Amino acid sequence: MSAPAGAPPPPPPPPSRPKGMDDLPNELLLSIIVDLSLEDYIILALADYAPLERRGLVPSLTTSTLIRLSYNEAPPFRPSTILTGNLPIEIWLDIMDRLSPEDGVALVFSDRQLIHQLLPPLSRSMILRLWRLWRK
Repeated sequence: MSAPAGAPPPPPPPPSRPKGMDDLPNELLLSIIVDLSLEDYIILALADYAPLERRGLVPSLTTSTLIRLSYNEAPPFRPSTILTGNLPIEIWLDIMDRLSPEDGVALVFSDRQLIHQLLPPLSRSMILRLWRLWRK
């Protein structure tokens, strides 16, 4: 008869939980992004811009983009100077549905009228956070 075995070894510790988008594998992040509407993807990007920018999933922040994002009221309508002046927003949405998520964000960020039509006004803290990110 053999001697009884000692206590079994303790189970391994559980895997650490991801703390942000930086910790997510690319495949998981891309599968999440594909299922989002463009508006939801832009809001997600604005909430945690740096990891998406590092992975090339959003355009780099520029001063002109930050200035366009900083305006909380609708710009005056000038068809000769605004990209969206000649097309209804429904057609722009159809065009943007055919673009990759990062190209859709770049298109929206390029025009203040699109920003105003597709996004809620950004809070002051969100705008300040984006400016701080740009300065780094």
